[in-house]
Amino acid sequence: MILAHDLDTGTWSNPAFLDVGAASIGLQIGASETQVVLAIMTDAGLEAMLAENVEVGAEASVAAGPVGAEVKAATTSTEFNQDIYAYGTSEGLFLGVAIEGTLLIPDQDANMAYYGQAATTREIIQAGKVWNGHADQLREILRGET
Repeated sequence: MILAHDLDTGTWSNPAFLDVGAASIGLQIGASETQVVLAIMTDAGLEAMLAENVEVGAEASVAAGPVGAEVKAATTSTEFNQDIYAYGTSEGLFLGVAIEGTLLIPDQDANMAYYGQAATTREIIQAGKVWNGHADQLREILRGET
């Protein structure tokens, strides 16, 4: 899911839904469950996320934040000059060496189910073409109103 914050008005957009695809090559064993939050810090990063497909690390530069069950809050950079910062927690065991690529793809089916009509990520995030009142509480929390 992606939401955008308008710095001029202080408002948050409605959410748009994304699918995540990954491919990896290498010797690997194990399983893990990971939750990731992407903080998009620049207009270039947001533009990349609004594209039909975005390969994280290629179209937008990414810096990794916390990883692992015990890590709470830190970044690998103190300059915050990347397009996107990834913060994640991971549980489980995974061993191996891999070359991995992650692709974010708009989830048109989820957007259609949530809004009851077709809308692109850009139409949801920037144009406000669609609305669903179920997201109001989330946007209030993000604004610090609850």
